Amino acid sequence: MKQDKIKIENGRLAIILREILGEKNLINEDKEFDEEYKYFSKEELDNIIELDLRWKKVGNIKDIVKLSNLKRLVISSEKLNRVPKIETKRAEKEQQELKEYIDNRVTGIEDFKPIENLKGLESLEIYNEEKLVKLDTSKLINLKILKIDNDPNLKEISGLDKNLNLEILRIENVGTRKFRFKRI
Repeated sequence: MKQDKIKIENGRLAIILREILGEKNLINEDKEFDEEYKYFSKEELDNIIELDLRWKKVGNIKDIVKLSNLKRLVISSEKLNRVPKIETKRAEKEQQELKEYIDNRVTGIEDFKPIENLKGLESLEIYNEEKLVKLDTSKLINLKILKIDNDPNLKEISGLDKNLNLEILRIENVGTRKFRFKRI
């Protein structure tokens, strides 16, 4: 059975994909969480055209390249500056609980490079990601929408000159004065 199945190595991503397919009634999302829940048929993965990773702790996204029909990808962490400073002892516990809540709403993505290989992607939105430093869109030849906002360490976006289908481009609150667009 595993021979004709595709494995999603990241367990958190596998759970998110099962939820999406379950909502479409294309898979039993209540599968036991043994190693089997990480396996999908090609047809199941081909049915995922949108992936919303808004406020979901997912970590490694290298397996998103296995979503060959992915058209829309949204990545967003909880706003980075939401934990208020609270000075009193009584409030320290509440502050810690709030911090833990927000930490679980941070995607935890360290490497955004797999996005660069999603050739069929039409819409890409990335918000509030501290680890996003560089983005190359040159292989995203079908990209129509690119929205980037509040990514404080983003220094470079390259390949936009290759995105001939681009209709909406919104880039706000990124990097520093040294931010640049780079031609490839």
